[in-house]
Amino acid sequence: SIHHPVIGDKLYGGKNPNCGALKMKRQALHARYLEVNHPLSGALLSFSVNLPFDMESFLQSQK
Repeated sequence: SIHHPVIGDKLYGGKNPNCGALKMKRQALHARYLEVNHPLSGALLSFSVNLPFDMESFLQSQK
């Protein structure tokens, strides 16, 4: 561990005085884009999604 918990991590993040300001009831962890090789065919599989609304709102509030 490098002692930098994910924002909103209640288990390892300790007490965060601004946790209520996050307006998220989960960790701020999201895979925007993911690529993996299919285990049988070896074909490259690509997946992408937009940020969830709560995370997008949080990021906009940090600007």
